[in-house]
Amino acid sequence: MPSLGSGEILVVALVALLVLGPERLPEAIRGVAKFIGQLRSTANSFSNELREALDEAVEVEARERGRRTDAAASEERASPDGD
Repeated sequence: MPSLGSGEILVVALVALLVLGPERLPEAIRGVAKFIGQLRSTANSFSNELREALDEAVEVEARERGRRTDAAASEERASPDGD
């Protein structure tokens, strides 16, 4: 996410003040803040769901590898001469 310096923030605030006026500016700031909060919440939710899905896939793969390893060990125990 790009970061804004204090100079850029000041310019944006001045332009917003000129365009919206002092009466509507606080309402606009609240609306933007609410939108950013919802956007962050959505991004966090998506990130959590993706992380859970990946963790589940890794867990399933680990179980499958464990089963294959267990099956190979059982075969080795069944034929002690290695055939």
